[in-house]
Amino acid sequence: LDTRALEADRRALLAERAALEAEAELSRLTTARRQALEARGFTATQALDEARLALARTEAAIGAVDARIAGLEVALDKAVLRAPFAGEVGARHLDPGATVVPESPVVSLLSAGAAEFRVGLPPDLAAGLAPATPQSVETATGAIPARLVHLRPDLDALTRTRTAIFALDAEGGQAGAFGQTATIALARLILDDEVSVQ
Repeated sequence: LDTRALEADRRALLAERAALEAEAELSRLTTARRQALEARGFTATQALDEARLALARTEAAIGAVDARIAGLEVALDKAVLRAPFAGEVGARHLDPGATVVPESPVVSLLSAGAAEFRVGLPPDLAAGLAPATPQSVETATGAIPARLVHLRPDLDALTRTRTAIFALDAEGGQAGAFGQTATIALARLILDDEVSVQ
């Protein structure tokens, strides 16, 4: 988001805070002088009280400015979109300057981490998968070794399948492009016999 107005407000508040700090320092010096004069009987108690209260007012004003600066810091932080993972922008859904509706997508992010393969499996087949069992994913570029990383505990509402996520042990561009389709021949253990299932 355009943060120029927020940055200008922040600079103004920092300048105001610096002026209040100078005023507070003057109030501290004045209070110290009034205390020394009062101890020697050369000033009225009211003058000392006024100096103390002027310092208290200035310190309260500094606190108020600090609170406004903290509010601006929150607004500045919210003005930046941060991805929950390292990646790159795959698609931009809005043009610069567009008004964003809450919960509407702004960009599609593609993870820069290791390639993954996601597949929906029938619940009975998914239940028989063992994480340690070597798997193989077939892509347009060839077979890629894979291992089960995560099996979602819920069923997809549309397909009534469980999503299995496999990490691909691919090198370079072997895994292909994001969104590419692939097939997997699952190896699962049934009564100690390995069976290949399509």
